[in-house]
Amino acid sequence: MLPDKLNQALEGEIYIREGKAAVKDALSRLEVKVSQTFTEFYNRYARPFWEEYVPFELLDLVDQENNK
Repeated sequence: MLPDKLNQALEGEIYIREGKAAVKDALSRLEVKVSQTFTEFYNRYARPFWEEYVPFELLDLVDQENNK
């Protein structure tokens, strides 16, 4: 379901998530319902994401200290 351009942009090994159970645990603790696309994104990719020309950063759902 994720766009091909997104998959191409994040194809580096540093973005590949290991331990998908951590995503399920994080969503469970947050007690929120999310779309299948949202779940697919965080099951597949890890780390914070940003673009030099966009004034915001998408933090990782699981691993970043700043998320707590």
